[in-house]
Amino acid sequence: MIADIPLDAVETLDREALEALQHRKLAHLLRLAKERSPFYARHLQGVDLDGAWSLETVPMLTKELLIAHSPPESTELLTAELASAYVFRSGGTTGSPKFSPFSFDEVRRITGMFLRTYGAAGLRPTDRVANLFAAGSLYASFVFINRLLEEMGCLSFPFTGNAPAEVVGRHMELFPINTLVGFPTWLLEVVQRLSPEAQAKIEKIFYAGEHLYPEEQAYLHEHLPNLQVLASAGYGAVDTGIMGFQCQHSTGSVHHVHGDQVLFEIVDPATMRPVTGEEEGVLLITTLDRFLMPVIRYAIGDRARWVEAPCACGRTLPRFALLGRNDDLRIGYATVASDEVMRAVGEHAALTSTVQMIKEREDMRDRLIVQAEARTEFAGDRETLASDLKASIFRHKPDLYKLVQTGHVHDVTVQVLSLGEIPRMPVTGKVRRTVDRTLDS
Repeated sequence: MIADIPLDAVETLDREALEALQHRKLAHLLRLAKERSPFYARHLQGVDLDGAWSLETVPMLTKELLIAHSPPESTELLTAELASAYVFRSGGTTGSPKFSPFSFDEVRRITGMFLRTYGAAGLRPTDRVANLFAAGSLYASFVFINRLLEEMGCLSFPFTGNAPAEVVGRHMELFPINTLVGFPTWLLEVVQRLSPEAQAKIEKIFYAGEHLYPEEQAYLHEHLPNLQVLASAGYGAVDTGIMGFQCQHSTGSVHHVHGDQVLFEIVDPATMRPVTGEEEGVLLITTLDRFLMPVIRYAIGDRARWVEAPCACGRTLPRFALLGRNDDLRIGYATVASDEVMRAVGEHAALTSTVQMIKEREDMRDRLIVQAEARTEFAGDRETLASDLKASIFRHKPDLYKLVQTGHVHDVTVQVLSLGEIPRMPVTGKVRRTVDRTLDS
């Protein structure tokens, strides 16, 4: 029992029993995928499911393979007709977005995972909740949270992230809303515009999609005198659904895995072999109960490490610590991938392919800095070239442009440097494509 939420049997399984459950589910998933998905029939051709197979013998699923073989490009990843399902899209990439279909049955199962996630973090049926997640444009967050609030029995106020902050504030003065859920950037703006009366009503905040930095947490505790719970709404992605959750003893970057429905691997990026102990590696995700479009050993792009110490909450589900993106930066709630910026850079013949993206933080807002080195023969005006590159970046990243226009993030800074000015890594001489300075503290 954690507070007034009882743990279910799966949450306290020992490691051997959990691994046996995962193996049974994985075997069923692999057989179904190989039999019914044209992509997996080829992808798993070398895996003898009737013989001695192991997870490591299953080929990895890359982002490029996922996009190329899923709707609208192809239906080869699917195991059945695309019907009786939701279709969601990623909020990160825009030049080639990822679309993810979930059957209605899968959405119901994932809603159960959200119930576990929010229950562990402190949401209760008696809460009166303002749902401020993004709605529309095929985004998934509002839809899942709306279903969660129905299933938990909360009093739900479906504002969406499109409601003006002033409108949210007026309604919070009329109703006894005590809980806010949404993206940190939007939550912070709403809180800043609330009257002291409305601020005093807020007891719980659940956030997802972005980091909530220490200075922002301090701001919220300072301005919300009755705030009791400030918690992550879990670790998830549109490609996979919800994957991890936090309890009162697993905070910051540490999460429990939904181990009965999701299989995590942390592997060395050089060898693709499992790491040992608490070594850092990259995440491979297998969603064990997703059958319409199976996601098996998917390289999601995040770095992590295992947390081996037992959790004081009593749950035995494995724990991990997120360490950031492998090659992307999260700016506000837009994911900026290296290849997206490189496509913009490629439009300018005067620039080399030596580029670095830097994330900084000021006044509780993200800033993206893009540094690009000019070719030695370039003799033009650097400020003009930087301005042209910024326009190209915004064409490739309209979601980032929108966040800049609305003031949710700082304007993008573009710097054109001379060849060799971007720092190289010792020994290898390589340039780090992405640098997140917000993780330095």
